Amino acid sequence: MKMILSLKHWVAISLLLISNAGFASIWAPTGNVASFFATNLLGQPVLTGTFGIFEDTADISQGNFVVSFTGFDAVTFTANGGNYDVSTLFSKNTGQLSGSSKFQIGYLSGNSWKSELFNSDEVEPYINFGFATGASLNNLKLLVAAGIQAVESPITAVPLPASVWMLTSALLGLLYTGRRKTSVLA
Repeated sequence: MKMILSLKHWVAISLLLISNAGFASIWAPTGNVASFFATNLLGQPVLTGTFGIFEDTADISQGNFVVSFTGFDAVTFTANGGNYDVSTLFSKNTGQLSGSSKFQIGYLSGNSWKSELFNSDEVEPYINFGFATGASLNNLKLLVAAGIQAVESPITAVPLPASVWMLTSALLGLLYTGRRKTSVLA
């Protein structure tokens, strides 16, 4: 019975992640200033972790960030001709985005930069980012951003086919029926 309960929880968590996870990876500021802060799974601020803002066309794994910050920071975007000057308030870093204000966000894990694993904007105006820092989700690093918006996605959004939803509801129905029979037999 514990196995059925555990399976139900994993199915529910998987459906929640599928429905809430976003796939945008290119961002732009909604104003002149964007705020970023790292959190733990409970939503409490964490003052560690190095994050970077990269050009929208950059390969994050190469580590050529425009600016970086640790834990939390306010990032200012100022138009400068066709480019955007980018500066961080607390880390005192400056850089420049070429040609537009579009950017990507990365996380420094060990000696390598990682792109976002997922993002979710269910609590507007905040966008939550998740970065994988190891082989398991126990090492997930979270970042919350305000003052940015999704610009484009590297993949075209494709809706889940109806068969996935029907199969899921059928599996949940079978699990529930199996649990009911064990209760009646007992």
